[in-house]
Amino acid sequence: MVEPALIWPDGRRAAVSLTFDDARGSQIDVGMPIFDRWGTKASFYVSIHNMQKRVDDWKRILADGHEIANHTASHPCSGNFRFSRHNALEDYTIERMERGSASGVPGPLGRMKRAASM
Repeated sequence: MVEPALIWPDGRRAAVSLTFDDARGSQIDVGMPIFDRWGTKASFYVSIHNMQKRVDDWKRILADGHEIANHTASHPCSGNFRFSRHNALEDYTIERMERGSASGVPGPLGRMKRAASM
């Protein structure tokens, strides 16, 4: 069976997904007025600590139709950031990604391998 071609609404040919991390205040103060002006929605992956500083603002953003999801506090980041040099993505090996965390949570490659073998 042939899959039907994707048909974009209103004759459009593409889409953009706008995502933001960490629940920074600038996302509320600077970003939201821009999104509102253009009628654009975004996804926010919030860090609980930052989100709690402005809970009412984040509730309003959610009620306005934006997506809010949890952002982990322990994922690897670029070693270019001083705060993440102890967990720099550039230092990861395939073995480390398969092994996962010290807490026993399998890494992304380990989960994919496990799912593929089922």
